[in-house]
Amino acid sequence: MTPPSFDRKSAMENGWRQCSIFDAKSCPNLYNSLPDKHKVKDAYYMVLSHPCSLLNPNLDSEPNLEYIICERIRNIDGNATYGKNPRLLHIQLDEIEGIILKLEQKNRGFIDKSFITVETPFFSALSIKNESLITRWMANRYISTALPDEFERRITKTKSKLSKTFSNEIGATCKAVYISLNEFIKDLEASENYECLLVFILSQSSYETYVEEEDNDKTSYSDFIKRIVEIFTTVEGVDLKTALFVSEKNFTIEQVESGSLRKWQFDYVSVSKGGETTIIAP
Repeated sequence: MTPPSFDRKSAMENGWRQCSIFDAKSCPNLYNSLPDKHKVKDAYYMVLSHPCSLLNPNLDSEPNLEYIICERIRNIDGNATYGKNPRLLHIQLDEIEGIILKLEQKNRGFIDKSFITVETPFFSALSIKNESLITRWMANRYISTALPDEFERRITKTKSKLSKTFSNEIGATCKAVYISLNEFIKDLEASENYECLLVFILSQSSYETYVEEEDNDKTSYSDFIKRIVEIFTTVEGVDLKTALFVSEKNFTIEQVESGSLRKWQFDYVSVSKGGETTIIAP
């Protein structure tokens, strides 16, 4: 089928917008436009194009629709939630029967957008919360923090242990991890230590649970922190001073923009917490 000329009004009436989802059944022409390597019969495809681009009627300047393959999976990996991993995202869509989708940055592409004027997406609009998560995850790929090579070298051997800890019950509820170092730019000499502070961001509800339990030193929250401490005590040249539990509502833009805290995303890990607990190595 030859793509029709672009009709912006029809595309809008059909419900197309950023994060709309289509599949082989709902949009056979869009599906057939996909490169062969991206044609997966039981997969979903999510629109990544910004609305201004997607609905621009000028096909000379904005001819394409950017999409990403969404593979259905059964279980969520906590390390891939909340945009922690800039390359991989697991997201549960309660608005579509609670399905769990896996998105990978490498599985993106562009196709002619003209067919959205005659085809309707399988699902038009996600919740604002999930739309914000997806757009933030896409942006994180370009703004993730680069830390000194020497700091990265010193923690390399512990990354798998951190990843395992971050994927447990508490780690899966964490929304981000922010890090403060005494030196963000240059590589320190072997005789010098990086002094490190971690800020773990929790959702408000998770933070309230933590507060209710903070007087008890044998909770999943305290166990999580103790395990982080244990891991960092094995890292030569990195001194973990403090960890702060902070709720997402109490973490301010001023703190983010101060420059003293930077979001930490080392490829497959990122975490967060809520509160104020000084870490003391056992």
